[in-house]
Amino acid sequence: MKPACKKEKPVKELTERQKVILEIISENPFIAAKAVAEKVAAKTAVTDRTVMNDITRLKQMGILSRKGSKDSKWVIAEKEA
Repeated sequence: MKPACKKEKPVKELTERQKVILEIISENPFIAAKAVAEKVAAKTAVTDRTVMNDITRLKQMGILSRKGSKDSKWVIAEKEA
C-alpha cells in the first residue's frame, strides 16, 4: 500500500485585486491589514471583507505572510527562477 502523500494545490493566476494588494504591501510592509483593505476597496469598489478574503487566500497560497509580533511586517514570497 502506498503511503498517503499530500498533493500540492496548483498555484492559480493572481487576480488584479490580489496584485494591487501585493503592490500596496510592497510599498509599505508595515501597513495594517485593515488599511490595505480600505485602500484596495477604495480603488476597486469592493468591500473590506472581500479584500481581507483575498489576503487570506494569498497567505494560504504561500505568497504572503506576516512576520514578527509587536512591529510585525508583511513578507512577500520570492518567485523561484
